Amino acid sequence: MRRIVPVLVAFLAASPVAAQKSVPRVEPQPFASEGTFRDDDGKVAHDLSGIACTPESAGGSRTCLLINDEDRAAQSAMLAGGVLKAGPRIPLFRNKAPARTHGKPQPTFCREGAAKFRDLDGEGVAYAAPYFYVTGSHGCARNGKSRTSTFLLARLRLDEQGRAIDAGDRAASGKRATRQAIDLTFRLGAVLAAAPRIGDFFGKDLDQNGVNVEGVAVMGNVLYAGIRAPSLDGETFIVATPVDALFADADVPPPKPVLLTMPLGRDTGVRDLSALPDGRLLVLYGSAQDQPEVPYGVATFDPATGAFLKLGELSGVSADGRDGKAEAILPLGRTSNRLDVMVLYDSLANGAPRRFSLPIP
Repeated sequence: MRRIVPVLVAFLAASPVAAQKSVPRVEPQPFASEGTFRDDDGKVAHDLSGIACTPESAGGSRTCLLINDEDRAAQSAMLAGGVLKAGPRIPLFRNKAPARTHGKPQPTFCREGAAKFRDLDGEGVAYAAPYFYVTGSHGCARNGKSRTSTFLLARLRLDEQGRAIDAGDRAASGKRATRQAIDLTFRLGAVLAAAPRIGDFFGKDLDQNGVNVEGVAVMGNVLYAGIRAPSLDGETFIVATPVDALFADADVPPPKPVLLTMPLGRDTGVRDLSALPDGRLLVLYGSAQDQPEVPYGVATFDPATGAFLKLGELSGVSADGRDGKAEAILPLGRTSNRLDVMVLYDSLANGAPRRFSLPIP
């Protein structure tokens, strides 16, 4: 694996990238799933918005974690033999942030003020051994209210059965013990608020181009937060920061942000991120604020050089009379010139998983 450039080293600006002459259109293929992913009310999940998995074990299986948008819990899964099988739900918090939560929430300017602490508004999941990471949107709700709970980032460990592991390296037993095994922080909000160019949009309403996180990846000691909005001057943003500092026990200043940019096009934002073994990021992109003319697509981005490449635009997926919104991406494997990925869809039951085969250099 290529060495990950530490985020504390000054980012090397990328040389200009020539516009691609064409981006292939890629058709979805079926992907098998078993069991049911459920929301906090016990109903079938229709808002799956993030997924990450461990590397393949010696037995050929991968332990995965998924998040449904407006929940307080994540859900584990097992990926093996080309089948995604739903596993146990993992409660993250209750009706307030625990006293042990790192950092403090940042001021917000949502037009309708503060609302009750409730759900995570989970938008992204990442894995970097030994932890899974789950991020909230870190933005105002569509109704113009601010919920402190959506400004959390969670960190946890899972065993091979998809159960949370506590500080004693044992599987947590029961909801209370599981929640106590979850590490929570508000410090990512401080990083976003301090980021160049986009920091002035932090805590503002979505219709004012307010910051909204929709994907997360971790490589080495660097966390990459994919920004759906704002999209400015045809550029899409990723904020990079040291991950360990976000969860430091001491009351320390928030880590510094580094802003990475991709000229993906007007009104285009990150819909999900995933780490590739070669050190590049896999970027699922789409509209920043539901502009219907902006396609969903997949690109690679090199955080060390700024080089990016659009691999393909995704044909639409519909079910039960609903059009799906591509919200989560997972690399499945690659050959010398093709990358297989799984994509999950908001608005469709169980995420309606689909496989896409993309050309990749």
